[in-house]
Amino acid sequence: MGDFDIIIAGCGTGGAATAIIAARAGLKTLVLDPKAREEIGKKICGDGIHINHYKFVKDLGIDFTDDELLNPITGMRVLAPNRTDFIHVKDDGYCINRRLFGQRLMKEAENAGGSIETKCRATGLIIENGTVTGVKTDRGELRAKIVVDATGVASALRKQLTFDTDFPKTTDPNDLAKGYREVVEIEGEFEHPNDIVIEYNNEIAPYGYIWYFPKSPNILNIGLGLKGPQDLQELYRTHVASHFKIKKVLDAGSWVLPMVRKPFDGFVANGFMIVGDAACQVNPLDGAGIGYSIRGGVMAANAAIGSINNPTRERLWPYNKNFMTEVGAKHAQSAIFATALGSLNNDDMNFVFKSGLVASEDVRKAYEGGMKLSTLDKIRKAIKGASRPHLLKKLNTVAKLTGEAKAHYLNYPSGPDGLPQWKADAGGIFERSAQAFGAPNAAGN
Repeated sequence: MGDFDIIIAGCGTGGAATAIIAARAGLKTLVLDPKAREEIGKKICGDGIHINHYKFVKDLGIDFTDDELLNPITGMRVLAPNRTDFIHVKDDGYCINRRLFGQRLMKEAENAGGSIETKCRATGLIIENGTVTGVKTDRGELRAKIVVDATGVASALRKQLTFDTDFPKTTDPNDLAKGYREVVEIEGEFEHPNDIVIEYNNEIAPYGYIWYFPKSPNILNIGLGLKGPQDLQELYRTHVASHFKIKKVLDAGSWVLPMVRKPFDGFVANGFMIVGDAACQVNPLDGAGIGYSIRGGVMAANAAIGSINNPTRERLWPYNKNFMTEVGAKHAQSAIFATALGSLNNDDMNFVFKSGLVASEDVRKAYEGGMKLSTLDKIRKAIKGASRPHLLKKLNTVAKLTGEAKAHYLNYPSGPDGLPQWKADAGGIFERSAQAFGAPNAAGN
C-alpha cells in the first residue's frame, strides 16, 4: 500500500474524524480497522449526542440523515435514588443510530480521499530514534509520518511506546467503569419520550448511574454503568428492566469506559497522537464520548496538517493546547463533580433533590463543566441545607475546586517546557479533591 502521511488505527468516531479532516487537507491518509466493513459504527453505547456536538458535526459539512437521527431530545430528567424526586433540565440533543452514523463517517473519510482498510489490525509500532515512523499490522508493516492510536479504551498502540510520554501508556483499571445496556421494545409508550432519564443510586451504581434513553416512543436504550465488582446483568434485570414490560430485546451488550478521572496531561509524542477513548476523551461525569472524540479527532488532524513535514512532540503540541482549553477544562471540572457525587450516600442524595439544594441550573453547569456559586447562591443554599452542614461544605468545596481546575486547564502551557510544573499543580488540585470526598483513584494517572 506504500507509505502514508498519516495512518489512523481505528475507524470509530475519533479515528474517522481525524481521517476526514486530514484527507480533506490533501494528506495521504489510511485508516485501519479490524472489523469487517459492514460492522464499522457498531458499538455498544448510550447512542446520544448533545446539540452542541450535533452542530459541531454539521459545521464540518456533515449533515445527518433522517435514518441517523432517531429521536429529538429536549430535556434531561435526573432522578433521585428514591425515584420520586427529580430535577428537570432543559437541554437539546438526539438519540442516533450509532451504526449508520459510523458508516457515514467512514464514507466521508473515503469521499475526502482517505483509504479504509477493514479486517486489518494494527499490532505494533515501528519506532526509530524515539520517533514513531509506522505501524505493524497482521498484513505487514506500513510507514507513515504520523500514527494515530484511535483503537478505543484498549489503546492497543500507546501501550507499546518505548520512550517517555506525557500520557500513561496503559489505563489504570481503577479508572475504568463497566456498563451494560439493552435496546428494547416496550409495551405502550415511554412516559417521557423526549427526555433522557438518568437515575443516581450509589448503592446500585456507585460512581455511575442508570439510564433510560428513548430512541422512539416505545424503543429505549436502557442500562447502567458503575465502578465495582457487581454483576451488571443481575443489577440490570432487578433495577432497570423491571420497570418496563419488555416485548423484545433488539440489542444487548457490555463494555468498559474511562470515567471519574481527570483528562490525560497530553496526547502527543514524536510522530504519534492518541484520540477518542484511547485518549480517555470521555466526560468523567456521564461517560459521553461521541462528540468529544470527534472534536479530539479534528484537533489532532489540524495539528498533523500543520506539522506534517516535522511531526515532533513540540510541533504537534497545539492539539494538546486546544483540547485542554476547549474540552479538558470542562472534563477536569466534571471529574471533581463526579467524585463528590460518588461520595454521597443515598439518604444525602435524596435530601439534595428534595430540598432543592442543587437546582436545575446547577445540574446543567455540572454537565457542561462548571459550578461557580455567587454570593446569593451561597446564601440560598445555606438556608436550604442548614440541617445538613456537611453537604453545604461539600458543595462549597466542589465549587472552589472546579473553579481552580477550570482556571488551571485554561492556562495549559503553550509548549512542553511548562508541562512539569503545570502537571504538578494539576495533581495537587485532584489530590485535594480526593482528600475532600474520600474517593480513591479520583486523580487518575
